[in-house]
Amino acid sequence: MGISLNPRVLTTNGSYSKTSRQEKIRLTKTLKDYDLQVIQNNQKIVELSKKINHTCSSYKPFIMQKSCHILYLDIEDIIYDNRKIRMLKRDIYLRYGLDWDEDFN
Repeated sequence: MGISLNPRVLTTNGSYSKTSRQEKIRLTKTLKDYDLQVIQNNQKIVELSKKINHTCSSYKPFIMQKSCHILYLDIEDIIYDNRKIRMLKRDIYLRYGLDWDEDFN
């Protein structure tokens, strides 16, 4: 992910400050970590979906349906985590004057 962080950042009091090299490195690493976490979460969703397709059907006894419901809730939790990560990324992009693309990010 080739990100060029804007060297001038708008502060809360309306003035501009320079972004240090260390800050740029930290932010770039943070964004990469967020991307990696989303990839890992998506892999977990795929694994859980396979497990659901393998073990869950309308012909299973009630106890199996209950375990299927738990799998669905696990997927919802992962999706929620991905949304939180996306919002954290969005905040970084907007704070540092980067272009945030709703469809791409």
